[in-house]
Amino acid sequence: MVAQALSSEYSERSAANVLLASEHGEFAVPALAEILADPNLDTEIDYAMISLFHIGHASVLPLIECTKS
Repeated sequence: MVAQALSSEYSERSAANVLLASEHGEFAVPALAEILADPNLDTEIDYAMISLFHIGHASVLPLIECTKS
């Protein structure tokens, strides 16, 4: 599902973001955080940030934990 959220197709990304937020929530954050950590993935980083935005407040604590490790 994370791969779909990083797709170049808007409709695919949009549908994946809705599913990530509603079905996986904070459990999707570690996979998205790995994308954020790779400086070679410019566009994918933007899409991962959008996915985290859709997850909302539920992503905050997992992101904090990811930055500690």
